[in-house]
Amino acid sequence: YYGCGLVVPEYLEGSRVLDLGCGSGRDCYMLSQLVGEKGHVTGIDMTEDQ
Repeated sequence: YYGCGLVVPEYLEGSRVLDLGCGSGRDCYMLSQLVGEKGHVTGIDMTEDQ
């Protein structure tokens, strides 16, 4: 979905999400708001600068 913005299901509260190629983590931050305190977001990026 590169360049398409954040594409997610409507309901994520309590979900576990894996963001591959997360870059700076901007989408991970937004996803963390959607999954809430009972959910979990893991972001992985292979670029050392990120």
